[in-house]
Amino acid sequence: MQRLFGGVLLGWVAFTGCGGSTDGGGTSAAPVAKEKFPAELARAVCDNIGSCCQQAGYVHDAAKCAVLLEGMYKNMTTGAVQYDPQRGGDCVAHAASMVKACGGAPDPGPCENVVVGTVAAGGKCTSSAECIAPAGGDADCNDGVCVQEPRGKLGDGCSSTCTEDGATTSCSGGMGGASGGNASCFTNDGLVCRSDGKCGAAAKIGETCSYDDCVASAYCDMSAEKCVARVALGGTCTGEGQCADGAYCGGGKCVAEKATGAACGDWVECASHECDDGKCGSDFVSKTMCTGTSNTK
Repeated sequence: MQRLFGGVLLGWVAFTGCGGSTDGGGTSAAPVAKEKFPAELARAVCDNIGSCCQQAGYVHDAAKCAVLLEGMYKNMTTGAVQYDPQRGGDCVAHAASMVKACGGAPDPGPCENVVVGTVAAGGKCTSSAECIAPAGGDADCNDGVCVQEPRGKLGDGCSSTCTEDGATTSCSGGMGGASGGNASCFTNDGLVCRSDGKCGAAAKIGETCSYDDCVASAYCDMSAEKCVARVALGGTCTGEGQCADGAYCGGGKCVAEKATGAACGDWVECASHECDDGKCGSDFVSKTMCTGTSNTK
C-alpha cells in the first residue's frame, strides 16, 4: 500500500510523479496534460536526484531512471481513472523540489490524488488505480474486481495489519478471513488484525498472541503463544523481529543496524532496510531508481 514516491522514493512517486517542463524537471505549477504527466514526472525526479544518488554511493543514470519511472507512471494513469491536470502540474514541481532536498521522509504533497479511481467496489478493473478507495482506506483490484479495504475500527472484520510512516503505508497479512471483512487495522490507531479476523487492541506483554499482533515493544513467542518484550541491544535472540528498534538479530545477539555504506548480506541488517550489492543503501533513494535497473537485493 505504498503511494507514489519511494525507494522510499520509488514507492511514493507511484503517485507523486514528476512533471513540469522547465529546467531540471520543472518548477512551474502550470497544468500538465494527462498524456504528458508520466514523462514529465519521471524527468522531474530523475533529472534532480543525481546528488542524492551520489551521496548514497549509487551510479546515477538519468535517462534509464526516466524510462523506468515513466513506464511505472503510465500504468497508473491508464484505464478508468480521473486525472487532475492542475494537481499534475503542482505534483511535478513539488517532486523536483523535494528530491533536490535529498533527505527526510518523502512528502506526497500535491501528488496525493493526482489520479483517482472511478470503479466502485465489485466493478471490473485492470489495475488498483481504477478502484474507488473508501475514506481513510484503500482499494485493490483483486482477480479483476475492485475490493475496498476501509480503515478498520475496533471490531471490524479485517484482512491485514498496517502502519503509516510519513508518506508510506506498509501492511502485512493478518489472520483475518473468518469474519469476511476486508478492513485494514492500523497500529497507529492501536489496532491489529487479530487471529479471530477482527480489528482489536494489540496484545500486551504476557498476553496470548499469534504471529504479529503484539504491541510494538513486544514480539510473539510462537512456542509459548505469548507476547514477550523485545530484546535490547546486546541481548540474546534467535530470529528476526525479536530485537528492539534500531537492532537486528545477528549471530544470536541483537546488534545495531548498519549505516549507509556498511557491508551487508541482507536488508534486515541496514537501518535503511536497503541492501544493494553487498552494502547498506540510502533510506531516501534506491539503486533501482538511481540506475534505472531492477536487479537490487
